[in-house]
Amino acid sequence: MSQMMDESSMQPELEESARPAFRLPFAFAKRHQVVLDYNEQQQAILYYTGDLASQVMLEIRRALGQAFAPQHLDGNAFERKLTGSVSARFFGSSPINGRHWRR
Repeated sequence: MSQMMDESSMQPELEESARPAFRLPFAFAKRHQVVLDYNEQQQAILYYTGDLASQVMLEIRRALGQAFAPQHLDGNAFERKLTGSVSARFFGSSPINGRHWRR
């Protein structure tokens, strides 16, 4: 009597206003060591590691069209944030079975 559910039915529906309007392309994020994320109030936070070039900040600000709060992370925390961002993009906002996908 078990019924198969597709993955879309297991994901909570988000209101259109709750969805982030802009994400950085992975290649750009990896090359410049930046990840754009949003807090619960949908305010943009730019996580970065190493030195953050002013040209990168200006380009992100231009593309985003709003202010963001930069926050420095150490290398390991940044890698977790970057891979978590990719996982969320492909697998929805919540990890699969309570864990993020790992190689």
